[in-house]
Amino acid sequence: MHCLIVDDDNTSRKVIESFVEQSEDLSLAGSFGNPQKALQFLKKNPVDVILVDIEMPEMSGFDMVDSLQGNPSVIFITGKEKYAVEAFDKNAIDYLVKPVKYDRFKNAIEKVQLPDAVSDTKFIFVKSGSVLVKLDIYDIDYVESIGDYIGVHVAGKRYVVHTTMKEAEMKLPIDQFCRIHRSFIINFGRIEQIEENTATVVEKVLPISRTYRKNLMKRMNTF
Repeated sequence: MHCLIVDDDNTSRKVIESFVEQSEDLSLAGSFGNPQKALQFLKKNPVDVILVDIEMPEMSGFDMVDSLQGNPSVIFITGKEKYAVEAFDKNAIDYLVKPVKYDRFKNAIEKVQLPDAVSDTKFIFVKSGSVLVKLDIYDIDYVESIGDYIGVHVAGKRYVVHTTMKEAEMKLPIDQFCRIHRSFIINFGRIEQIEENTATVVEKVLPISRTYRKNLMKRMNTF
C-alpha cells in the first residue's frame, strides 16, 4: 500500500517514516510538513493511506481531509485525545495519539482495506435472499446506511446488503458517486436539485452534512 505522511512536527514525522520502513505492506509515497504541498502532490500521485496530523498551523488535518479527492483511507495522528469523536465522524480508519508506538501503528494499518478491483467494470452483484443480482453500477440511485447493513436503491427497489458504508464507497466509481452524509452516498447522475443542506435524488430528499458539503460542491459542474 502506498502511504503519505503529513505532519508539521519534523520529529513526529520521522518516527512515522521509520514505522513505514519497518512495515512490509507499506511503501512511502511522500512525507510533508505542509498540508497544502501534500494536496498538490496527491493530485498527480494517488495513495492508499494518509497518516495526517490534526493540529497544523496553515491547515488542520480535518480541513485537509475535507479537501481530498478520491477515497484514500485516513489515519489521524495527534497529541490530544479530544479530537477522537470528530476524527471518526470523518470516517477515519483509526486515531493515533502521540507519542505513537509501533505496535499501535501496526494495529491501525491492519485495519486498512484496499478497494476491490471493480473500477474497470460496470457491474456489481448484490445478494437478494439466496440470489445474487447483477446490477449496472450506474443504475444505482443512492446508497443508505442501515445499521450494520446498507440499502442499495435502484429504480425504486432497495437491496439490503451486509456491508459498511466505507466498503460501499470504495467499491463505487469516484467519478460518478459522492458521499454527502455519513448515511448516504449518491449518484451524480440522479441528482435533481440541491437546496441548502439537502439533495433531491429521484424525488427522495436526502440530507447533506457539513462534513461532506464542501467536497460535494467542489465536484459539482456549475455555472
